Amino acid sequence: AKGLTSRDDEVRKYVLNALLAIGTETDFWQYTANMVDSPRPEVVASYVTALARMASPRAFNVLRRKLREGPDTVRQQVLSSLNEIGTEEVVPLLVDALTSSRVVVRSLAAEILTNLSKGGTVNVARVILWLLRSKDPNVRRLAADLANEVVADATVLAPIRDEAVSREQS
Repeated sequence: AKGLTSRDDEVRKYVLNALLAIGTETDFWQYTANMVDSPRPEVVASYVTALARMASPRAFNVLRRKLREGPDTVRQQVLSSLNEIGTEEVVPLLVDALTSSRVVVRSLAAEILTNLSKGGTVNVARVILWLLRSKDPNVRRLAADLANEVVADATVLAPIRDEAVSREQS
């Protein structure tokens, strides 16, 4: 457990990975509880990097909190972890990041959402709907930009069209 507070980033990563490999999720939370609120951003960044391998509801709650609290180095690592997870569950957190006051956070979140959508990792139609729900006009503009980028591929937006047609018929 000494390695978890090491000043050496590689040692921390190694210990966290070992804990994830041989321990249970309960073990992880028990042994790493102090890391999440460490005053050292590099410790918190290592912690959120490890959370990418869990993708549990508790991990998402911690990622959401660290995305809000920062600092920017931690926020960027949270976004990197969300990118690594790369499932539909990360979309709400990425959309939240798009409303951040920090330009670097908004830009990285937009880039990740676009890449996940274009790569087919997440459902682009669902991403566009999430973006359109935002009260922030810049986020809604991103939805339009994303839709314009993928409109050439009619199969991508077919779920939105099909849903609109079924609502009109009911």
